[in-house]
Amino acid sequence: MQTVEVNVKTVCKDGRPEHKAEVPLALWLKSHQNTLWKMGHGFSFVQLLVSGKYSFAAFSGMHNGTTLPDNKEGLIQKARNNSFVASYTEIPSAKTISLEYKRICGSTVITTTPPPQAAENLTVKVHQLINLCKPWKCLDSSIEIALLKIYLAALPTRVDAITLKDPSCRARDNTTHFVLNSILDKCSTQLEGGVHVKNQLILTLPVFPGKVTVPFECDLPEKVSLQLYTAEDFASPSNPVIQAHQVTYVEVSLRTAMKQFSLEMGDCFLKPQDNTPQLLFHQGVSLSYSVVTLKSPSPKTQRFSFTYKPEEELWSIDSATLVCVVHLNTSNGKLRSYEGSLEVMLKNYNPGSHNEGLRISTVLGIAFGAFLIGVLLTGALWYIYSHTRPITKTQPASANPPASESSSTNHSLGSTQSTPCSTSSMA
Repeated sequence: MQTVEVNVKTVCKDGRPEHKAEVPLALWLKSHQNTLWKMGHGFSFVQLLVSGKYSFAAFSGMHNGTTLPDNKEGLIQKARNNSFVASYTEIPSAKTISLEYKRICGSTVITTTPPPQAAENLTVKVHQLINLCKPWKCLDSSIEIALLKIYLAALPTRVDAITLKDPSCRARDNTTHFVLNSILDKCSTQLEGGVHVKNQLILTLPVFPGKVTVPFECDLPEKVSLQLYTAEDFASPSNPVIQAHQVTYVEVSLRTAMKQFSLEMGDCFLKPQDNTPQLLFHQGVSLSYSVVTLKSPSPKTQRFSFTYKPEEELWSIDSATLVCVVHLNTSNGKLRSYEGSLEVMLKNYNPGSHNEGLRISTVLGIAFGAFLIGVLLTGALWYIYSHTRPITKTQPASANPPASESSSTNHSLGSTQSTPCSTSSMA
């Protein structure tokens, strides 16, 4: 892509600043499609029409140009149709173009009421310029106006203020742009069919007719929305809270400007922050008996219900994301996919469960712990007993009779002696 830098210098012969010129300078640049125009200095008071792509040194980003006639005669005729005094210059090839214009800027113009034809022409020019720039943009939940002031230099008079239909919604002048941002339910904005936006730009001029109204329309960007409900009749939307072991009702809808289409459910799952996702649908087929597809009032919505089952039966409040992918079938047979998500809170809490006593797992855990403690205490006591009891020695049985018997026997033996031949007794 060939890059051409363009610089413009405007000199007033009477020494006045260039913005005092009664008629702004118009510069049209025509080239082949692979040319990138880089606008340098001097474009603050220049109306610019460019073929191909162009950028400004003072601003970031690249802009797409407009379509201009391909020959000299067509360019000059188009300029004359816009009430411009035209000069034509053809440059075979260049990397830098510097243009200098000497103009008679004149004295300050005294505002007077022009004839009706002049006022009508001014109104037409304002409409053409604004509709060419299209400074409005529909965002997700608001509209944004951003009009580059350099474009307004194409008008034969300045623009003092820009508002929406509601005059209190006034654009802010930040030196380079008129900027305004408004939510959809403010500034007399009309919303049709939930997607089509209508309002008006009102430009205040220092000359007659004073104010020029330019209606505009835009469509909100396509978006998949997920909404929770409290009951199967889908009459009352609920907060994004999902209660464990209770049925949750979900409606999936697509915001689009298309008239003829139908929705089909694709994949859908509930992703807790720190746990495994709970799969609900895969390619339109429910993956759990707790997931039930419900009848929808329109082919442009899908409804279903499911029951959240946590992995652990513990009291908790966690964050999660409900994600659904839907497929859009158009009248021409094209299939397009969209993804929507909803941040929800998961509540795993059943007030009645605290009054029903301990769960079986808790009871078994307590019983096993008590048994184990008992075994350990029994073993410890037996170990202490076996190492601290007194030691008792066992005495053998004596072969001698008791002392009394021994004395008696000895006394008897001492007093009586017996021989085989005789018996004698001692006194």
